[in-house]
Amino acid sequence: MPVKKVAIGVVLFILIIIILQNLTVVDVKFLFWAFGINLLLVILLPFLIGAVMGWFFRSLYENRSKDSKKEVSERSQTTT
Repeated sequence: MPVKKVAIGVVLFILIIIILQNLTVVDVKFLFWAFGINLLLVILLPFLIGAVMGWFFRSLYENRSKDSKKEVSERSQTTT
């Protein structure tokens, strides 16, 4: 069995355990608002937001580094 499939299976198993153990509703207070939300969402939402932000900034950085490398190679070709 490939390592990737085993790793995905382990992660899914752990995710199922986390979901089943965190189904309670908790009160969240933010500034003037107070509302009840599932504990699982309180745990997962910041993680997912951080992952999306990390992916976005990584792709932004990679695009900038590709553009700067392209610009440097174009400059070196025009000067020679």
